[in-house]
Amino acid sequence: MKLRICFLLLLIVSLPLFGQNKEVSFRKKCIDDDVRELKLQNFENADYNTAIRLWKPYQVVELIRVNDSVYHGQLVNFITKVNRKEELKGIVSQSLSIPATVTKTLMEQLLKEGVEGLPDSYDVEGYVNGLDGTTYVFEVSSHYKYRVYSYWEPENDRYQNPELREVKSVRNIISVINKQFDSWKIFTMFRDNLPAGRYQYGGIIMVVSK
Repeated sequence: MKLRICFLLLLIVSLPLFGQNKEVSFRKKCIDDDVRELKLQNFENADYNTAIRLWKPYQVVELIRVNDSVYHGQLVNFITKVNRKEELKGIVSQSLSIPATVTKTLMEQLLKEGVEGLPDSYDVEGYVNGLDGTTYVFEVSSHYKYRVYSYWEPENDRYQNPELREVKSVRNIISVINKQFDSWKIFTMFRDNLPAGRYQYGGIIMVVSK
């Protein structure tokens, strides 16, 4: 319910005039709301060896290394449910398990790309932040050390300098995940098999009748 609102408001408050600290604070609140809505583990209070989430609108990839031999992963699709007045009525979600071997491989590749230490995009000189488009939000936790950061439109050469080290790293992280999952295909399969009702994602209102 709040999840859809947070992703929209996150774009609005991303303007530099609000300041980076307020932006990070607001993003964290949205993540907390989303975690509750989707019944996910709160990484801030978890003593995992390493835990990573990559959020984008309507989908999140979660990778957890409990210890050196135990790995858990899932991909969660979600969509907002609305009534005839387009009032938010909650969310519908789907959790798909990621095999432990795939989770381990992905986590190793993401750590190699520096996912734990990447700065927030607002701390990267020359990085452009805007309103429209796709924002990727990262959650990273390791032995109670927790942080959240984001990158707006990292794959778009129109806005971002492809020579920036951080841009290269974020693009590589996204590429690593996309090589394992056809994210859009997985989301559309979820979307196309929803029960009867009215749903909203992006600027689209979808009516499903069965």
